[in-house]
Amino acid sequence: MNIAIIGSGLSGLSLAQTLQAAGQTVTLFDKGRGPGGRLSTRRVTSPLGELSFDHGTSTLVAQSAALQAVIANWAQAGWIAPWPGPHLRAQAFGAEAVLKDQIIYTGAPKMNALIRALSESLNVQWQTEIDALLPSPQGWQLRCRSGGILTGFDVVALAVPMEQARTLCASDGLMGGQIWPAQPSSACWSVMLAYEGRVEADWSTQSFATGPIAWISRENSKPGRTGPPRFVVHTSSDWSAEHLECSPEAILARLDATLQAHLPFGPPRFAAAHRWRFARPTQHLSQGAVWTPHIQFGVCGDWLLPGPGVEAAWHSGKRLAEEILSKA
Repeated sequence: MNIAIIGSGLSGLSLAQTLQAAGQTVTLFDKGRGPGGRLSTRRVTSPLGELSFDHGTSTLVAQSAALQAVIANWAQAGWIAPWPGPHLRAQAFGAEAVLKDQIIYTGAPKMNALIRALSESLNVQWQTEIDALLPSPQGWQLRCRSGGILTGFDVVALAVPMEQARTLCASDGLMGGQIWPAQPSSACWSVMLAYEGRVEADWSTQSFATGPIAWISRENSKPGRTGPPRFVVHTSSDWSAEHLECSPEAILARLDATLQAHLPFGPPRFAAAHRWRFARPTQHLSQGAVWTPHIQFGVCGDWLLPGPGVEAAWHSGKRLAEEILSKA
């Protein structure tokens, strides 16, 4: 079979690798300029020189034995590495913190190294945004936003956030009657900060259940990271929703006092903000993947399976691959 996959995040790569290993012909299409997606790394020019920030998801944890085995292989290959703690969590800023007891991994030497490595053996067409799926007697056709039609696909699979999948599914018939999640994905503002000189911080991450700040990462605590002190701050879902349409400059201004309280190191030499509009599913379905066999169409993603995002994405891609191969 000739299979097209829209999206090359972890769910799409999990799907593609399983299908390719089974002898199928797979092409992935991604609107991004290169590997990453929500597991991406931002490179910037600053007064402190060239800097990098893992400004999306930057932690890998596994609950299932299957993914634990896969993560062990990724670590052995050098694509990820254990992230030393302490990793702290608290109900609110200033409240007593407790230590997370799980083993946490991160990309090595940066977060998108994992996605880059997983995609190397696959045919990924970057900077190719698909804006319409067109069934035909000769198979599926894909319309590119930049113009042109791609033809000759026996199977099409979507591996994108729920809102993007719903846009591409112009007819709900593509989902075989599956009901879409009623709740939209939550957004997140990611703030990247760099400081000059030493900073006094003896933790790797902090997370908070309440307040405008949900999570802070000390980037220099990650294995293999060098350069000036850097932090990534993720805002809470509620705060992000309230400020969804603000400019990055307005976000930095509104968070200024809060950031100074959390990170009392003086003014940063570099500050930037990035909006993840579809950062996290707020309502998960339970079937793992959607497969409509009579039209050879499928959907996978972290919103189709409960659990941590990385784990749900990986398992969802595997689940859809099993469905497709069972009918091959």
